[in-house]
Amino acid sequence: MTYSAFTSAMAEEAVRQGGDQYYYSVVTVEPPREGEKLFHMETVHLRPGNPAHDSYSVAKSVSSMAAGLLCDRGLLSMNNTLGDYLGEYLVPGTDPEWGNVTVHRLLRHRTGAERGVDFDMTNAHLWEDPEWLHTLFAIPIVSPPEDRFVYSDGNYYILGRIVEKLTGVDMEAFLQKEIFVPLGFHVQAWSRDVAGHTVGGTGLYVRTEDLARIGWLWLNRGLWGDHRIFSEAWAHAFLDFTPDAVANYGYGIGELAPRIHGAGGMYGQGICFDEETRRAVAFHCFDPEGKTRGLAGAFVKFCRS
Repeated sequence: MTYSAFTSAMAEEAVRQGGDQYYYSVVTVEPPREGEKLFHMETVHLRPGNPAHDSYSVAKSVSSMAAGLLCDRGLLSMNNTLGDYLGEYLVPGTDPEWGNVTVHRLLRHRTGAERGVDFDMTNAHLWEDPEWLHTLFAIPIVSPPEDRFVYSDGNYYILGRIVEKLTGVDMEAFLQKEIFVPLGFHVQAWSRDVAGHTVGGTGLYVRTEDLARIGWLWLNRGLWGDHRIFSEAWAHAFLDFTPDAVANYGYGIGELAPRIHGAGGMYGQGICFDEETRRAVAFHCFDPEGKTRGLAGAFVKFCRS
């Protein structure tokens, strides 16, 4: 197969970083060519693996779209508090201040919590209380939410529980109907807690090609061909956030350069997209030793050079 110059540059950078020792695949998406409807997609496989890979914290950016869909339908407000939705889980032994945290602060990791939770490093299935919300809400709130950035997988697990309460189905089932099937996902799976609730903040297994479809959806600000998945209002909230002194992080996504955004995950996962050149890239990797530099920087360089 003959690849575009952009795809070749991205793949060559992955090879320079270790190639088939770390990266499974790199998928690029560009505007459609003659005879193509939605986009032009190219895939470079570098390392054998399962069809679907763990996207780790890229899952947060996917979970946040569930919040957007519910905001579009008037079922969720980013300014409402966790107490409005999950107040019954603020039982004795939990910190009642969690009830005052807004959904907006939750998704930007500005809860004011003493510490975060990493579900990839912590086996929450072994927690004494099988209700994960009790354990998460027992973490003390120690500062005003706007003062600290405390990254936590738990925040997006909490979002998943809100989504489930408002829709009556777990977050993966909700997103499968609203996003995964309309975008033509081939296969996906999501890690769950002992009661079957979607983990949300990590553990989303998808093909790299389907991860790239998410990037193309973002690039088009919620439009998938002629079908609108989420509103312009949510696209603005999701993509046009103002980076601040605390952290350059919005609702599960960060700004890499003007009009270039990306979402990353542990061990080298990522989605990046550029609104100027109208390109997107997704990649799956497994680099537990931290030897690769990641492809986000290369994406910015190749898009703007």
